[in-house]
Amino acid sequence: MEGTYTEGFAKVNAGNAFINPLAKLNRDIGIAIVGPKKRGKGLKMLDATAATGIRGIRYLIESAVDDCTFLEINEDVFSQLGANIKSNGVKAAALNTSIQEFCSSTRERFDLVELDPFGGIYPYVFDVAKVLRGGSYFFATATDAAVLCGAQKNACLKLYSAKPMHNKLCHETGLRIMIGYMARMLAQFNFGIDVLLGMFHDHYMRVYARIESGAAAATKSIGELGFAFYCDSCGAITSSKGLVPVHAECHECGSKMRASGPLWLGRLKSDAAIEAVSAYASKSGDRHLKSVSQLLSSELDIPLFYHIPSFTKKLGITGVSPDAVIESLVMRGLSASHTHFDPNGIKSSATAADVTAAIKGCAAGSGSAMH
Repeated sequence: MEGTYTEGFAKVNAGNAFINPLAKLNRDIGIAIVGPKKRGKGLKMLDATAATGIRGIRYLIESAVDDCTFLEINEDVFSQLGANIKSNGVKAAALNTSIQEFCSSTRERFDLVELDPFGGIYPYVFDVAKVLRGGSYFFATATDAAVLCGAQKNACLKLYSAKPMHNKLCHETGLRIMIGYMARMLAQFNFGIDVLLGMFHDHYMRVYARIESGAAAATKSIGELGFAFYCDSCGAITSSKGLVPVHAECHECGSKMRASGPLWLGRLKSDAAIEAVSAYASKSGDRHLKSVSQLLSSELDIPLFYHIPSFTKKLGITGVSPDAVIESLVMRGLSASHTHFDPNGIKSSATAADVTAAIKGCAAGSGSAMH
């Protein structure tokens, strides 16, 4: 991107750095969760992958952050970073060094660490843990969707020590593998992870978490790990906590299920985070952010979802909308919602048999063929 780029209250020149305007949404959400400036001491931040500095600069101007250290390993990009910090009138330290070198040599601890690398987070989480403390925010982005979603299965096994699921559920299982990896790395430092919001958007996985300190917190987080299961035969989904998979056969049709994990089976959102994002969206007038926050707010916070076209294809049925299936399930007293992971998916407490019956009923025009 050439010329000046404006986002929020910050203006930067990209120079030789990469800047992704589509990532504005995830920067907005981070600022919303951290909240506005408060009286007294502000937050101390590490922008671990600074590039143009747009992320850290925005936090300094728009949020409770009042002290930021920027890291940028590329020398050509680093000079532009310094110019952007200066032109925005913010006071900050900028270092031309790697995440690993900085985190292994400093005694500083940060209230917020932003990690937005090119690719995966796996080379950095262990080192980032060295500069966290209880109560710190840790926000991370992974853009290695091909790895986490199973297109590169062996790479996921090697880098995240987890088996991916390469099907329609891959975006959710990929995000949960990412969080599970974070939980395992942080536990080595007696840190637990409190997920404020986890989401998939525009080909990247994004996690907003808060760190909890202590052996009990670390053990609690590890207790949220487990495996996800999918039945290719009937479409059933299930999950089980624990680091040893226990579901070999489908609980509905008896077929062998495919497994993915270990991965995070804990919550993917908190009420406070959703409320903060919703309030920020209303105040800023950003209709896209408001739409995303509404979808996240209404989404059931349970593992996995049903992909409706996968069911209709097996049934030889066309033209059944997720809206109609959700309405039919809710009418029968079952919980159901849309999911941000897939516009054609639904989250529900229903069984695969319930979903199949609902689809048949909708196709027949009654929406009530469930038994």
